[in-house]
Parts: sequence; C-alpha cells; structure tokens
Amino acid sequence: MGRENQQTVGQLQLELANEGIKVYYEKLEALCFQLIEALLLENTKKAEETVINKMIKKQALPVFVAVLMEPYHVLVKSQNKNTLREAYQAALEAEKTMHRNIIGNYL
Repeated sequence: MGRENQQTVGQLQLELANEGIKVYYEKLEALCFQLIEALLLENTKKAEETVINKMIKKQALPVFVAVLMEPYHVLVKSQNKNTLREAYQAALEAEKTMHRNIIGNYL
C-alpha cells in the first residue's frame, strides 16, 4: 500500500466521529483478519499461525486506542486493557455512558 492511501490520526478521528466506535472496531478487526490471512499464505504451520494472530492483534490495540476521540481515548488508555476486544468493550461502555449522560441532561 502506497503512502497516498495512508491516513493521519486526525483523519481517522474525523472518520470515527462520523461512524462511531462499533463501526471503527469492526473495520479494524476486518483489516486485522485480512492481514493475518495474507501472512498465513506465506506461513502455513499451526504454531506460526498462532504467533501471527497474536502479533497482529497486539499491534492493533495501540492503534485502536490512539484513534479514539476524547474523552474515549483517555478513558480507555487509562484502563490499560490487554486486548483489542477489551479496549473495544471499554470504549463502547464509555460511549453508552456518555450518551446516557447527554440524554439525562436534556430530560
């Protein structure tokens, strides 16, 4: 993939603001799956498959957290989640809480 296809963190945050955490997570998961599949075409041993899967998921975690907009970024980062799924759950819960608080302020 060339540099012309790369997005900055700011661009990703704007995209996230329009899509929400769930859609962003699903896109990142899909990209991880595609990358894992591409790497597995070259490495077919089961042990290598496990290592590749863990490596990609571990690298996706800081990317997911970095692109989250405030206040979600700080909230999720401060919880030091160990997996992408855990970080997603924390961000989703923070998003739900934020929406409840906003709605509560209007009632």
